[in-house]
Amino acid sequence: MKKAMLFLVAFLFSVSASAATLTLTGDVTNTGSVIVGSGDFVTAGGTGSTLDDAFTLSADEDTRMILTATVNPFAELTVLVVNGVDVVVSEVFGIGGATYAWNAIAGEEYQVSIQLTDAAQGTDYDLRVETPIPAAAFLMAPALIGFMGLRRKAAKAA
Repeated sequence: MKKAMLFLVAFLFSVSASAATLTLTGDVTNTGSVIVGSGDFVTAGGTGSTLDDAFTLSADEDTRMILTATVNPFAELTVLVVNGVDVVVSEVFGIGGATYAWNAIAGEEYQVSIQLTDAAQGTDYDLRVETPIPAAAFLMAPALIGFMGLRRKAAKAA
């Protein structure tokens, strides 16, 4: 019975450390669109030779956000993230993509701007923002393995 209670307590601690919920909305004038707008990760994407898309991003609790932007080769993509007055991310890149991380404040809105210029027709971009998996999720598996070891040891002793 003790082992079952220990398992339940360990499980509750690991589940309670869940990631923040992100919300991503796009402007109605965007060329691209939001694909997944809510959850622990949000995504958007678009296609064109020239575009200027804007998204609003927020989190329900303080968290670390990781933004990944990718673009087809031979295109120049500008990513700008602003939280009211401060520029959080400002980068121009060409081939491939880039990843950025910053600490987000609960309830604060971040304006994400994606600009694609002088690209070939049909060039596309992908935007993904996610929260890292909490450390407690990684501790759950070793705890379960440990409980199975205790169970086997008790069975041998009996």
